[in-house]
Amino acid sequence: MTLKHLKIFICVAKNENITHAAEELYMTQPAVSLAISQLEEYYKIKLFERIKQRIKITEEGKILLQYANSIINNFEEFEDIAFNKSINKTIKFGCSLSVGEKLIPNLMTNVSNKNNIYFKIDTSNNILEDILNANLDFGVVETPKLDPRLKVIELTGDPLVFLVNNNFDIPNEISVEQLIKYPLLLRNKNTGVRETFDNLLKSNNLIVNPQIESASNLSLLEFAKSGFGIAVLPKVSINDKNNLKEIKIKEIELIRPISLIYKQNKIINEEENIILNHIKNNIKLI
Repeated sequence: MTLKHLKIFICVAKNENITHAAEELYMTQPAVSLAISQLEEYYKIKLFERIKQRIKITEEGKILLQYANSIINNFEEFEDIAFNKSINKTIKFGCSLSVGEKLIPNLMTNVSNKNNIYFKIDTSNNILEDILNANLDFGVVETPKLDPRLKVIELTGDPLVFLVNNNFDIPNEISVEQLIKYPLLLRNKNTGVRETFDNLLKSNNLIVNPQIESASNLSLLEFAKSGFGIAVLPKVSINDKNNLKEIKIKEIELIRPISLIYKQNKIINEEENIILNHIKNNIKLI
């Protein structure tokens, strides 16, 4: 198998259509179909399911896609180095929402080559997938899921805080059982903040129906200021605590690790290493 086969496969997977992939690659449709058939024959697996005019990648195809993206990405990095093109290579970072709202922008203030850095702000799960598929080089996320293909370096921790309006009728310290009796303002599911909080509830055999769910830390903060209930937020996202008071949960402190993640086989060049060391040495929260 050749790099050309892998590039064709990646293009077909992206387009989910042989004809569109052929147009993008400036190839004939039969030539693209032949390359996919040769890959399937070589590895003795089915890469795509044919559904009417479209195709859908199989589970085996998804595994190959991750490796193919990694191989092509590493080869292109090598060519950049070999031909002295890597000096201005864009470094692609992914950050979860809480990290990307404040922590990373502040860290990047004094970085001289920040124009060579691309940032994508998304959920931790989406950042992880983009790194595995070689769409991003690095991620800074909370509570990353364990995956043997990823290198995970814990940088610091981010406590969760419970905030309400100053006039909200509630003791300054309550139990987790008392907590769920109040209206709760929570992040959406499949976010690091929500998973941490839900794990606390599960460990205590508790369930809750939040009054408000949001993808935005800021909106939850504003709802808390307006007296809607208790906002459960990461400390890193709190800029303004005016008109708010923090409620303590008895004998419980929720701290989410913030970690740097990248693929185990990632080759880190000198410029990338400078940025990573800057993040490691300057990131502070707890």
